[in-house]
Amino acid sequence: MQKLLKFGMIFLSAVLMSCDPDPFTGTIKDGIRNITLDIENSMFNLPTAADAWDQGPGMTSLTVTIVLESGEVDVILTAADVAAGDYTQLVKEVSGKLLRVDAAVVNAAGTTFSISIEDKAEYDEIAGWEIFANVTRFRLAYSGNSAESWADGFLSLDIAPRGGTGLRFKIDSGVTTTMTTDWPVASPLTTRQLAVEPVLSENPTGLSFDIYTAIVSENLREKYKPGYITPGADYEYNPWEDVWTYDEVTLSGKLISDTTYTMTKYNSGDPLPFVEPSGTGNGYNSFLIDLSSEEDDPVGKFLLIAVVMKWDVLTVPSAVEVVEIK
Repeated sequence: MQKLLKFGMIFLSAVLMSCDPDPFTGTIKDGIRNITLDIENSMFNLPTAADAWDQGPGMTSLTVTIVLESGEVDVILTAADVAAGDYTQLVKEVSGKLLRVDAAVVNAAGTTFSISIEDKAEYDEIAGWEIFANVTRFRLAYSGNSAESWADGFLSLDIAPRGGTGLRFKIDSGVTTTMTTDWPVASPLTTRQLAVEPVLSENPTGLSFDIYTAIVSENLREKYKPGYITPGADYEYNPWEDVWTYDEVTLSGKLISDTTYTMTKYNSGDPLPFVEPSGTGNGYNSFLIDLSSEEDDPVGKFLLIAVVMKWDVLTVPSAVEVVEIK
């Protein structure tokens, strides 16, 4: 009986060890460093604002508690301290191994909404991942709307940067009289040129990115995305997916239907900053994709474009956008 019990304990230990196939064996950060917190400003908007897009749950204060082995550090933000723009970035110097991050917001009625994070979500595709203790950037947001009670909303606290569908694009293709991007009128687009403005769901400060593109002959999303436009896409073994993995964007390509589509890095050299990627002092956050030197005329074809976001050792791809080349 004792032999069976001992064998069972050994077997259980082996099973538990196998559940973590890649345990982190590198250096765990515990020295002096900054923790960066991107706070969505709209949670401080009042529900009584005149325009629906300016309304919010009316939070009055926020407390973020950074829990370390060495103790706890609080970071406090009130509605009066919110910075201009969509996100207020808080930076706090800490020391010690990171264990958890807690956040709590309070509305005018005194109701508290709380959330904690101590690991990455299963659905997060983050290249360069080491261990939660080494994360140095987080994003806090509030989800709710005026159609229902703002008090029925909830907080989300995520590891940043946020790629996937958390980043969207504004794109102008070819000759455009009314620009949707912030590309300057002084540098008008011509045919085979596209201005691309990444729109983040976090503060862009400190974030950089590489651009990946591919020219394809058809709108792959329209033809192969299930439930989108083409009914036959529902039966594809390899349908279109908006979010590709890091390896699919940067290396292996993505199998869609019966063809593997491979993207290549467009920008040369170092990653570009999200703030003024075309050069410091130019005043705009869009960048130019210039296909005028392509030997095969790309007009009428489609451009696949994604950016790969970078922060510290973490790398996260955006969703892949499809746009007609004009």
